[in-house]
Amino acid sequence: MVARLNQRLAPYPECRALVVDGQALTFEDSTFDAAFCILSTTLFPKWSAGLDEAVRVVRPGRWLAGVY
Repeated sequence: MVARLNQRLAPYPECRALVVDGQALTFEDSTFDAAFCILSTTLFPKWSAGLDEAVRVVRPGRWLAGVY
């Protein structure tokens, strides 16, 4: 799925899909304007760690969406 998404993102060179540890993201604080958790945190051993990471990497006042 990640490879296919990267193919579809080809027209948008500033975008890419990655496989990462959702409970220990390697991105700096306040890196993104939005984060989307779509069923992912329900699979984490500690789901709150995934949500904490999503909050950490999204800029204050921006978007964090979850679908569960």
